[in-house]
Amino acid sequence: MRMFQIGEFNEHAMDALLESVIHDSTREERIMMLFGILDNMLKTAWLSGLNEDNAKQRECVQAAVDVVNFLKSNLGVHKDPLFNAAYKRFYTTIHRKIIDAHKNGANEEFQTIRASVAKLTSPPFSKAFFSTFTRESAIDDGEILRFLLSPNAKNAVLSAGAYSGARPVQHTSH
Repeated sequence: MRMFQIGEFNEHAMDALLESVIHDSTREERIMMLFGILDNMLKTAWLSGLNEDNAKQRECVQAAVDVVNFLKSNLGVHKDPLFNAAYKRFYTTIHRKIIDAHKNGANEEFQTIRASVAKLTSPPFSKAFFSTFTRESAIDDGEILRFLLSPNAKNAVLSAGAYSGARPVQHTSH
């Protein structure tokens, strides 16, 4: 059995693997990926703050804001205006907190924001949360795919994994 570090894969192989995973996913899994990218960026922003890596933190903040803006613009629930308004406020609040945490050097706030997002994206609420978006959001799969396959989103996934000490992938040879 050989253990591979994510850094051992060349850029083309990682890009092809990521694209394959995204294309093979369901709509609900793609929506989960968006929130996974947000969580990864918030985690990496927090870690880079601990390491006093301001450039990396700024990059992660920009990527996190991009994801929040995409979610706010495209994943609102349009069948229930009150429900949609609540999620728009949630996204607006998260956006503001991310910017404020970076601007004010409040590094621990990134963990607080992650916990807020995790409340919706983890059991017991996650099933209802993701199924509601899958069922009721107006965005088509092509738009989600374009965002997930964009260079910014792919770079966010790959750079977060490399920076945050992602666990090695195990491969067995037969």
